[in-house]
Amino acid sequence: MVLIIDSMKRKAQAISDIFYYMGVLSYAATPSEALSEISGLYSAVLVLNPENLPDAENFVERLRSYDARIPIFAITDASPELYPESIFNGSYPDSIYSSTLVEEIVKYQIRRNLPLTAHYRLAGIDASCDMERVTVFDESIGFTKTETMILRYLISSYPIPQSAKEIIKYSFKPSRKPEITSIRTHVSVMNRKFREIRGKNLFLNIQGKGYVVSTPEILKSLSEAN
Repeated sequence: MVLIIDSMKRKAQAISDIFYYMGVLSYAATPSEALSEISGLYSAVLVLNPENLPDAENFVERLRSYDARIPIFAITDASPELYPESIFNGSYPDSIYSSTLVEEIVKYQIRRNLPLTAHYRLAGIDASCDMERVTVFDESIGFTKTETMILRYLISSYPIPQSAKEIIKYSFKPSRKPEITSIRTHVSVMNRKFREIRGKNLFLNIQGKGYVVSTPEILKSLSEAN
């Protein structure tokens, strides 16, 4: 996932919406929200127009204090000398295409062996953004766009179970958030589609915790706990 930050949240949300159409999970936040939002869910941070921040360098240092491994990038038309790599891991002009930006972020992550933005793979499942359809061991599954985004989030958050509320927060655009009860329906439909191919459910609903991808490791840990 990508955490997108701007002092004007609507601008961050506009970029997040573009990422959504590309299939990339992201979340829009103001600088103050970002400091409490940053977590291990994120594979990258994107700061828009850091020149509008009172102290961009201090802000980035505070973000890095959570996890220094998460790369932080900037979108700015300011002079490159203003934001060297000691502050941001990369700076790109405001005119850059969103697809090019994602490619550049992924290239950086590959060079440093970091988790890859736009790549969603787990236990033989591939829901990466460069795939035409979700596959499991190279066999195609007919998931819808909404279902695929839910899967991508649960892959990103694995092995931590996620509540319906969290799934809605991160898998849907704010303007299209469904009722919490609809997540149960989506999961049920996805499990049925997965069973038709693999003979088992894709997700487990762990009582009091939420949904998680049903991998052999998860099943083993639940068995041992019982």
